[in-house]
Parts: sequence; structure tokens; C-alpha cells
Amino acid sequence: MRRGPDFLGIGMERAGTSWLFAQLAAHPDIWVPPLKELHFWDVIDPQARQYEPRYNFHLKARLKHKLAPFVRQENRPELYLNSYMQNLKWDWRYFTGAMDEGWYQRLFDPVFTGGRLSGEITPYYANITPETIARIEAMNSNMRYLLMIRDPASRVWSALIYHFVHLGKRGFSEITDDEMLSWLAAPLAETRSDIVGILETWQAAVPDERLFLGKFEDIEAAPETLIKSVYEFLGADSTFLPPSHLYQTKINAKMEEHYKIPARVKAFLVEHYPVVSVRT
Repeated sequence: MRRGPDFLGIGMERAGTSWLFAQLAAHPDIWVPPLKELHFWDVIDPQARQYEPRYNFHLKARLKHKLAPFVRQENRPELYLNSYMQNLKWDWRYFTGAMDEGWYQRLFDPVFTGGRLSGEITPYYANITPETIARIEAMNSNMRYLLMIRDPASRVWSALIYHFVHLGKRGFSEITDDEMLSWLAAPLAETRSDIVGILETWQAAVPDERLFLGKFEDIEAAPETLIKSVYEFLGADSTFLPPSHLYQTKINAKMEEHYKIPARVKAFLVEHYPVVSVRT
């Protein structure tokens, strides 16, 4: 019996994974959970370890979904891939029990997926260790991986705005240059922007034919081509195209464009986050 997901979206953070999730959820051949970012493999990874999100952000999100049942299906297709009762059963599985591989695999039970291709996206998976990747491969030796990449300076600037303005609830004018520079120089910011290091790790662990590379810039420049390439890579019907409002909207992408980069910070970005050329 098939256990666990067929594919994983592994990142990068702030590189269009929310946009990608919407395209996957819209496809009739594909099933994704009602929550983006399950944070399993990074939570159990000793290097990339994150806080367990189940009982704070995720619980609030699912309660919000239950209290707002009239969210339009065309805007949030992931909420309508199962019946209301099936979603309740999935929630019960997700919010109970220890986070181990058995727990994770049961989230992709055929009772939910209905035989469709299944998977999830958690951008922090980009930085997990080779040992954790080996555990994923042991679970499913045919796993396919989706990696969206973005210019390092653009990506880390977007992450900075998200950290201070969205999560920190601060006005942009309140953030000093020194705070920005300190955040940008931190190892975590550098690691999550390290396209070369991320690719070296993943390309050494899985064959090229099971690792898809997509460019953030193509979400705007060639969205239909990118979508079809993703579907074809996963083995889904590549002639299907989601509603245009889903792929013509750059989800979460323009937020950072409203903020002018201070001169000192811009100089730091140019020096420490140079452009990297990657063939996809």
C-alpha cells in the first residue's frame, strides 16, 4: 500500500511557494492538505529544527476556516478537496498524536487523497540535512521534489519585510538600518538564501529527474509555461490550466516592493547576496 506523499515542495522561502500551492490545489489530479506548510521534516531535523506549529498558528488557521465556511472555492481550492466530515477527520489526525513518520504518513491516507497525487509544501525543507533527506527517500524512493528559487538579495529582502512588518507588526519607518543589517548578517538569513548550498545538498541526495527547479521570476514572466512544467513533472494532466485569477496573482510577492531599501542596506545586499546563475 502506498504510504505518505508523492511529492514535496521544499522551498525556497519567499520564492513563490504560496503561488505554487494554489496551482497544485486547483488541479483535479492532485491533493494537498488544507494547510500549507506541515513542518514535519524540518521540525525533526537536528539542523533545521523549527518550533512545532500545530497548536498555535495552525490551530488558529483551521478554526478560522471552520468559522468562515463561505470562503469562495475558486480562491481557496485546498479547503474543498474533501467533504466537511473528511476535513474534520483530517484535522483530528493532524492535531492529535506524536509527530512521527507514522503520524505524517497517515495525513496522506487514501481516504483523503482519493487516489490522487498527493503532497505538501514547506519551504524550510530546503535546508534540511542529507540524513533527513535519506529518511524521506527511505519512506518513498520515488518521491518528487519541487524547488522554487529566487535571486538571493530579492529573497532575503522579502524575508526581512515579512519578519519585521508582518510577523513583528512594526511600521517600516520604525526599523533602523542597524536592525536590518544585523538581521541580514545572521546565519539563518544567509543559509536560507544560499542557492548554491541548497542545490549541492539536494542534487547530491536525489537524481535530477526527481528534482524540479522553477524560477520565481517566471511566475510573472511565463506563468502558464511554469504551471504546465510542474504538472508534467508530477505526472498530472499538463493540459489543465487553473482559473487565471490564481496564476495571474503573485501571492505574497509584491509586499516588499512598497518599501524603499535604505542605501546602507542596499550596499550590504549587493556585497553579501550576489546574483547566482542557475539553469532550470
